[in-house]
Amino acid sequence: MCQAFLDRDEWQLDEATATLSDLKVLRGAARVPGLVIERVVVKAKSKHFRFADPLHDLSASVFASGGKVNRSTTIDALLRVGAGLTVASDGATFACEMSGTSDRHVVRGHASVNASGIGLASKKFYVRANLLAKVNVVDFDLRRKTARVFRSSAIATRIEGGADRGGVPDVFGDRPEFRASSPSFDFAHPNLKNVDLRIIIDRARMSDARALNRLFPQGPFVVESGVAQLSGDIELASSKRVGRGGVQLTLTGASFALHETKVTGDYTLIGQVRDFDSETSRVDISH
Repeated sequence: MCQAFLDRDEWQLDEATATLSDLKVLRGAARVPGLVIERVVVKAKSKHFRFADPLHDLSASVFASGGKVNRSTTIDALLRVGAGLTVASDGATFACEMSGTSDRHVVRGHASVNASGIGLASKKFYVRANLLAKVNVVDFDLRRKTARVFRSSAIATRIEGGADRGGVPDVFGDRPEFRASSPSFDFAHPNLKNVDLRIIIDRARMSDARALNRLFPQGPFVVESGVAQLSGDIELASSKRVGRGGVQLTLTGASFALHETKVTGDYTLIGQVRDFDSETSRVDISH
């Protein structure tokens, strides 16, 4: 409801609500929508609302439910993930909630996403999972695309992945956790500079260890068989200029080929974080 007309350019919005149903997003000349959202509810209020500049002064909340991804290319075009990654989320479902205030294009607020079957892929590998993510930001400058991020986290469940997106997955995991904060995170150019990050992985399993060959193609040996399991707890803290923690890779029934020599057995490899350079995002992990 528009409460009062202030002048030619500004309105006072006591409360305004818009509800959208069966929202469809198509890319280019596509006939099938790449993205469908059953219901979107937007609520907003403002003491000085400007139609020509709605984010000048605005408090708003957005609730979206019943979202489904039919074609990942639509999401990829919207998000522009970059870094050699593409969205691999055909068939994914999601719901999300956002609320915050914008004062002269500087936003303070939070967002949460609950998604099933969301994923990313590179030329070598893909991964899909169910995801629960929460992000809290202050001083989000929409023009500079930088923000202070705090108490933000993501928990993934029912992880699966592998080298062949169309084949049977050979990587499985459950409940890795990511926690992050940053005094000035650059959303336009994401990197580890100014980020405090913790990654916890509990027994991620690779049923066919040969997939490691695609991840490390320049290694001195070739994995011919085996089962791999990965666990780790790594903390990369730009604020303290330190990296700590480590990872453990266990190979069971593994067979390696080094030129004409073959070695079989069970192996445990432990890597410790020795150094972290936040300026270059370089992490030194050694045994």
